[in-house]
Amino acid sequence: MASSSSGERGGLWKHLVAGCGAGVTTTVILHPIELVKVRLQAQDHGPGGEKRGGGGRGASTSSSSSSSLPRYAGTKDAIRSIVRLEGWRGLYSGLAPSMTGSGVAWGLYFMAYNGFKSQFRGSETSPGAGLQSNQAQLSPLQNLVCALEAGALVTLLTNPIWVIKTRLQLQLGGGMAMSGSGGAAAGAPPVDRYTGMTSAAKSIWRKEGLAGFYRGIWPSMLLVAQGSLQLMAYEGLSTMSRDFMLGRSPSQQGTVDLSSLHIGAIGACSKLFATFFTYPAQVVRTRLQKRQDAGGHGKVKPPTMVATFRTMLHKEGFRGFYKGMVPNLMRTMPQSAITFAVYERILKLVRNVS
Repeated sequence: MASSSSGERGGLWKHLVAGCGAGVTTTVILHPIELVKVRLQAQDHGPGGEKRGGGGRGASTSSSSSSSLPRYAGTKDAIRSIVRLEGWRGLYSGLAPSMTGSGVAWGLYFMAYNGFKSQFRGSETSPGAGLQSNQAQLSPLQNLVCALEAGALVTLLTNPIWVIKTRLQLQLGGGMAMSGSGGAAAGAPPVDRYTGMTSAAKSIWRKEGLAGFYRGIWPSMLLVAQGSLQLMAYEGLSTMSRDFMLGRSPSQQGTVDLSSLHIGAIGACSKLFATFFTYPAQVVRTRLQKRQDAGGHGKVKPPTMVATFRTMLHKEGFRGFYKGMVPNLMRTMPQSAITFAVYERILKLVRNVS
């Protein structure tokens, strides 16, 4: 259904609401897997490249030193270690910033994405139509450009939230934090513990300044390509599914309401496609966002993206860039399935009641 330009702008709030709801829902359901993924990604090798103490068997923390922080042998080992050392609540460390970040990011992302799509379409279709709509379909390249623009904008706005989330997730429940490369040296003073989002924000601002909130921004920008590739694949698979269900060729237009199961399957497949090409940048970003040792002078010397890449390649090899891939896929594929299914259903509900 056609609408005026003002009507299009007014309809974008529906995408904001639907995106926020979808982001919060998936975060609450899958946060423990996200936590394990971040912990595994943040691990690097100690001196000489060895791994110190598996988290589930024999790993321990010391009250006098942070040098004995647990190292995880894998996903199962990480879960056992977190539950043993931090309790079941430890699996939900950093939930508040994750919910905030996911809700805000997905809401703004879908709103911006559909806003840019409306500009390409020349206001021919209502932005409240959702991603399933087959009205005035854009080309894959146009969808990719819209997603890139939306992703870059949202990344600039939300990176501070993700830095705080990562710091809280890398903080042990027993009162210590993972710092630097596997912990501080023996005898070093313990790292101050964040008590929440506000505490983390104040500490980062005081010790690292504004730049601290944009740690890992460049790999995050590279990861914009992942969301863009995913949306491009999602749009293409959705169109193919609708055309197949309608018994029409791709050149014909039609409308069909895909089931939540169909939407979820398409979302999961599109995420798998995009993750394969962009996962290394995600690992580099996590390393950059880790809390760094102050070197005894109270000043943080953050590593650069290039330096981090070279260090990882030298010490861990190519496999290091895919560390945590299994828990990542365990989380992101169901997450994408839930996110797109919930987004489309909330959008449909909001459209019907407004």
